[in-house]
Amino acid sequence: MDRVEEGVRAILEKVLVMKGTLSGEHWIGIAKKRFMPLEISPENLRLQMGIKRLFDPNVVLNPGKIF
Repeated sequence: MDRVEEGVRAILEKVLVMKGTLSGEHWIGIAKKRFMPLEISPENLRLQMGIKRLFDPNVVLNPGKIF
């Protein structure tokens, strides 16, 4: 599993170097959320999660996902 994780990370890093994105649609779910810091700054993630908390304080929309 460690090698698979390294491979996935390497592919995603290459995608970002080529000006791609981690997810072209429907944003990020459970599988790729741990890779979000590769593309989005910690400040940006905090801001977006804060906005989600404003509209979903009880975490009933998309539970377990970032947004």
